[in-house]
Amino acid sequence: MTNKEVWTQYKEYSQSTSDISRKLAFAGIAICWLFRDQNSGFPKLVFNALIFLLVFFLFDLLQYLITTLLLKKWIRKEEIRMWETTNKIEGNYQKPTWIDMPAFTLFTCKIIALIISFFLLGIWLFI
Repeated sequence: MTNKEVWTQYKEYSQSTSDISRKLAFAGIAICWLFRDQNSGFPKLVFNALIFLLVFFLFDLLQYLITTLLLKKWIRKEEIRMWETTNKIEGNYQKPTWIDMPAFTLFTCKIIALIISFFLLGIWLFI
C-alpha cells in the first residue's frame, strides 16, 4: 500500500466516522426530545446528554472551521513565497503536520462527547 493510498483510506474512514456520528447525534437529540416532561423540561441526565450532543455539534463545526482557516492562511503564505521565487503558484508544497492537529483533536473530542451523551441516555433508560 502506498502512502497516498493510506492517506486516502484514512480520509475515507474519518469522513465516514463524522457522517455516521452526525446522524447518531441527530438521533440522540430526537431521543432526548422524547423524554421531555409535561412542562417541556428534561430530566437531569437527559438534559446533560442533550448538552453533550450540542457540544458534539460545536466541536464538529470547529473541526472544519479552524482547519479551513489554518490551511487558508498557510497556503496563501506559501503561494506568495512560491510566486516570489518562481513567478507562479503551482508547485509542490510540504504541508506541516501542525495544521492537522486541531482537526484531529476536535475530531476526537466530538466523538467523546457523542459517546458520553449516549452513555448518559443509557443510564437514564436503565434507571
